[in-house]
Amino acid sequence: MGGEIADAPVTVLVVDARTETLRRWADAIDADPQMEVITTAATPQEAMERTLELVPDAVVLGLGAPGDDSTELCRQIRRMAPAISIVVAAPADRDEDAYECLLSGASSVISADSSEASIATAVRGATQGETLLPSTIADRVRRDLTTDEGLGVADLAPRLTATEQEVLRLLADGLQPAEVADTYEVSERLVNLHAGYAVTKLQRSSLESVGIELDGADPACSDPGENSAAPETSAV
Repeated sequence: MGGEIADAPVTVLVVDARTETLRRWADAIDADPQMEVITTAATPQEAMERTLELVPDAVVLGLGAPGDDSTELCRQIRRMAPAISIVVAAPADRDEDAYECLLSGASSVISADSSEASIATAVRGATQGETLLPSTIADRVRRDLTTDEGLGVADLAPRLTATEQEVLRLLADGLQPAEVADTYEVSERLVNLHAGYAVTKLQRSSLESVGIELDGADPACSDPGENSAAPETSAV
């Protein structure tokens, strides 16, 4: 009666057309006592139905065949249940589709070949505001927010801080978040948070152009900025 009530586990929906992949990812997530797979789906359409029915905390989305509705699923989740975190698992040859999912509201992009432990770590981090990005995706985010290439939103999106630019540059150069953290003697979580701030700025411009407004304060207001214990360009 007087004991403490344990925190509810993070609930997860896993989406992939491959039965073996679904089982492997679900087992990895369920192995974490702080997470629970509450359902799975084979298609984005099925995933949207189950998302609306069960409202999980996170969705792990394996990209299917080119031209599937993964991007639209991300956009609809962001529109109808914006608190849900989306982790996209993409094959190496699907960078463009993965980036479109990121623009449409996904929280993180990881390799479809990631280890089971990495999948679980990405889900846990996404529900805590962290963002993981492959080097190619980090480079696209940086270019789209700082130049007139790509989306051409550099003049429309909130400006990246120097810290965010440095984090994206190092990730684009192929460093892992843990390596960036070691270089600047900060936590890996802080590195991932700064990546997330940058992605949110990109998403704000992209989603608002199709009538989806992001709730909450502008990430520039919540960003610890260069005065925090974060990587500094002056330290390079």
